[in-house]
Amino acid sequence: MLARMELSETTAAAMVRRAEVDNDLGGLPVLAKHHADCCANLTRVRKDLLALREQEGVVVQWDAVSGIMRRYVVPLKAALNTLPKGMAARVNPTDPGSAEVHLQEWVDRLSDQIRELETIAESTTAPRLNETSS
Repeated sequence: MLARMELSETTAAAMVRRAEVDNDLGGLPVLAKHHADCCANLTRVRKDLLALREQEGVVVQWDAVSGIMRRYVVPLKAALNTLPKGMAARVNPTDPGSAEVHLQEWVDRLSDQIRELETIAESTTAPRLNETSS
């Protein structure tokens, strides 16, 4: 299921980029919302998977988690933070200010989900002893 969700998010992101390149301003808001929904669903699935692994007592190594954070989450957050201002005029050329406000709200919701995922990741990295040492 996770792989399917990741593929959906990647496909949705590609569709947004294609609409941007094609200057399809009419379809861009719908595609951006679809991408946001895919991101939210992917975040939810990853969060559920982490919670399940925590319940099962699987140890998640902090080095692995921090590597993932540096490689994916930090650049994603940086890109999201620049999106509203950069895309506002493309999304709504007649009222870029309004578009920027709506895009910022979308980015804020995604940022909250990312922070929640970071908190969960940090809380699941505490060392656990699943077996007694001999």
